[in-house]
Amino acid sequence: PLVPEVAFMTVIPGTMPALERGLDVLETLQAAPAGLGISELAGRLGVNKNAIFRITHTLTARGYLERDDVSKRFRLSAKFLQLGRPHVGEVSLT
Repeated sequence: PLVPEVAFMTVIPGTMPALERGLDVLETLQAAPAGLGISELAGRLGVNKNAIFRITHTLTARGYLERDDVSKRFRLSAKFLQLGRPHVGEVSLT
């Protein structure tokens, strides 16, 4: 199944394009549990592979992405669960 395209580079006054691209990568990977490679990410987001490489390298170095050494695909890491954990008790489910 195809992963839905992420709206990319919508110009919002006052935002940082580099951060927007990084968030686009994260949102695209969130919709692709099996992960995506650099070429797939670049194609889906309309961004050159060099930029995707730098973004994924940074996110991997910071622990937000994992890269499978065999398939070369990136996936979100468990670090996102850690970010939300302190706030779970503060949210009412009703």
